[in-house]
Amino acid sequence: MRVRFPDATFGRNKILGRAFWPSLDGKDASPANIPAPCGDVTPFSQFKLLAFLIISTAVVAEVQQPEEKHASIYWGSLGPRRGLVVDASHVFVTTKKGLSIIPKTSFTTEGIEPARLALKGIPQPLVLLNGKRALAGTGQHIAVIDIEDRKAPKLIAKLRVADDDLYGCEDFELRGKTLYVASRRKGLLTVDVSNPAQPKIKNRLKLPGMASGIALDGDIACVAVDTGIAFVDISGKRPKKISYLDTLRSALSVDSARKHAVIASLNYIEVIDYSNPKKPKSIREGVHNAPFWYAGFRDITLREHLAYMATGEGGLYIFDWSTGPKCKLVAQMGFWGGGRTKRQQRIEYVKKFGIAKTDKEAAKYIPEGVNYYFIGIALAVDNQQIYVLGHVLDKKRDDRVHCMRFTETPSPDITYISNR
Repeated sequence: MRVRFPDATFGRNKILGRAFWPSLDGKDASPANIPAPCGDVTPFSQFKLLAFLIISTAVVAEVQQPEEKHASIYWGSLGPRRGLVVDASHVFVTTKKGLSIIPKTSFTTEGIEPARLALKGIPQPLVLLNGKRALAGTGQHIAVIDIEDRKAPKLIAKLRVADDDLYGCEDFELRGKTLYVASRRKGLLTVDVSNPAQPKIKNRLKLPGMASGIALDGDIACVAVDTGIAFVDISGKRPKKISYLDTLRSALSVDSARKHAVIASLNYIEVIDYSNPKKPKSIREGVHNAPFWYAGFRDITLREHLAYMATGEGGLYIFDWSTGPKCKLVAQMGFWGGGRTKRQQRIEYVKKFGIAKTDKEAAKYIPEGVNYYFIGIALAVDNQQIYVLGHVLDKKRDDRVHCMRFTETPSPDITYISNR
């Protein structure tokens, strides 16, 4: 059973019921406490007072002019879900420091450095527009980036979509010249990017919950809204909500294929059949078995019958979502950290969590030959190659992209290649 929490209210400084004036000699300098002026008030003294006030106001305005506000809050344990996309030659990823463009060859050849562009706010969702522009969500803004020169990306425009982090960008999908934005409490935004230098918000559709993930399937947008999933008709000029399904588990991210939506909550994936979008229904689910405090499904990508999951401290999980009463775990690439290199150390670690009492029971949670540390917060699949963004806890170091190769036949196998 999911316990629902009331809408979160973040602390804000509130304006009190009375005005406060600058202090005079440690006293509240309200008008009642300001001494009456001494002597006669002449036209010249009035002029001097007026000139002083004008100059003082101008100086204060210049000194106190606030810097443009950017996002400072994210949702998610350890770090937020980020954006990771690939094209024929490069990996594009938003990290804690901004946008990185990594040549694919650098994962097998030493000495090839990525290009980087610092972005303000909290860089998260990412899509490519015609191979020449990248659109990155940074919380309260959408950043438009020129990526024609893959070695020197440039910020060319920003669009403010929210004045509060509760209403900012969480996920993107691009269809032609329209960007669909899962915008937390704001719901679903449609943004015209036909002129990338001047993106414009076209429409907003209010949705229940907090929009945190989106996937497009034909004329249907599947929007994860934390408390469930909303299905939206995007065939017309304005999106229209068709239905909403309470999934009983937190719906954090989503992908779709063949009239099925697969949503990721923290510990479960759930498959929703929306062949009739007015009456969607849950048909199966799966669960990860990672015995870690911060293991949880963070990002999901579907390829045919397989669901690839970035699973926080659980690393990478791959499920067959398409048949049977439950989603079947196909393969996993996890971690055990540098301090637990021996199998018996890992067995004892699992038993400490209380999920297994004997060595034999604990062994089923321990994949053979796996000891790669990565906290998966985003992923992309490119044929047999899988790229997973690993969150780095050290604030001074940037996040890392881990490259792996997955083969399903004759038996499922994940081979770790390298990270950049």
